[in-house]
Amino acid sequence: MAELHDWQKQFKLKGNLVELDVENLERALEKMPRAILSNTGYAARLKAAIAAGWVLEPASEVGDFDGTKRYFYAGQNVDEMKPGAVRWLGQQVDRAYDEATEIPKNL
Repeated sequence: MAELHDWQKQFKLKGNLVELDVENLERALEKMPRAILSNTGYAARLKAAIAAGWVLEPASEVGDFDGTKRYFYAGQNVDEMKPGAVRWLGQQVDRAYDEATEIPKNL
């Protein structure tokens, strides 16, 4: 695997996810426009993770401007970020979701 860039190293998701965390992400994701293209889907996952409180670092938040929600990651509007960065961040959310929802061998 290639060495991570500084901006990638700064990305921290909430650990030890429980059912309520997964439900919060899924509820936030349901409010996103249907994603047909893969990068749109990754953007939706990143935005949902921000809304659900999964992104711990860097500081991320949801703002409401004139009735329109905007999702900010490290002070940047997600809609104005580089698509490759959004894709990578969305993939990290997917990985965390997959790990949290993997069927355990033992409870």
